[in-house]
Amino acid sequence: MAPTLYFAYGSNLWLEQMARRCPSSYFVGRAILPDYRWQINERGFANVVPSPGHNVHGLVYELGSTSSVSPGAIGTDERRLDRNEGVHTGAYAKAYLPVMLYEAWQDLQTRTTALADSSTLSALRRGRHTLGDSPLLNERAPYIKSVLVYLSETYTREGDPREEYIDRINSGVVDAIAFGVPTGFVRTAIRPYIPPDRSASPGAPSALSSRGRTSTARGTTAPAGVGGVLSRGRARSVSGDAGPTPWDGWGARPESWTPEDEALRQSGRRRRMSSSGGGGGGLVTEYWTPVSGFLLGRSRSTRRG
Repeated sequence: MAPTLYFAYGSNLWLEQMARRCPSSYFVGRAILPDYRWQINERGFANVVPSPGHNVHGLVYELGSTSSVSPGAIGTDERRLDRNEGVHTGAYAKAYLPVMLYEAWQDLQTRTTALADSSTLSALRRGRHTLGDSPLLNERAPYIKSVLVYLSETYTREGDPREEYIDRINSGVVDAIAFGVPTGFVRTAIRPYIPPDRSASPGAPSALSSRGRTSTARGTTAPAGVGGVLSRGRARSVSGDAGPTPWDGWGARPESWTPEDEALRQSGRRRRMSSSGGGGGGLVTEYWTPVSGFLLGRSRSTRRG
């Protein structure tokens, strides 16, 4: 049975909390959930609601301790999440939705418990304080993956966050930005609900103001002295393939919906085209949202065929 990938967009962006709740989990990378909007609902917690043209950025974890004796059984981490998210009380429901997944470099794909305590995470936080959305992580080219998302279809009215929840979200924002979630998303989607941590040092990710509305996702490079810091955990890969070469110059931005035929628009979320432009040519893949025709990004493969 394949491991369950879980998309976090609320307080589980905070690695320390995720490590406590799901100690067998592994960090995978960041992702974009298309055609949904981030909100705080009337219960005072984060939620995502359908909204064509909007995107929700978050982090992806691989949930651990799945039973090999009973295929299809829910693993320990997933049971813990079900309990924490209030699935049995109706607070949240479980859905499997397609996201655009950006896997982190291999050294980061380790136990969440190890990563939350590591000097690597501290270095990434410091780097983001200085560089903002500048290239920092050596991510693989994105691909579409179905992941577990906890959401509420019952509680969808706008609300105010619970007081204790604000600090946890702000801690999650710091870690999310460290792993490449755009600061523009934080400013435009989260800050209207969650006030920044005023005790943070000036310029820290959790103290982002509402200035600027840029939200891009670019291929990036690893910071000097960070790669290889983690020696614990296992080497893991979700896709099992080296993937296409990242193409710097793509991001989440509106584009017209212009695939060559209607059947392609109905059947898939990507189209391919040949390219002989800069970067050595090859096959270019465009990733579109199925509902709103929103271009999430492109990747270029140097493989022929």
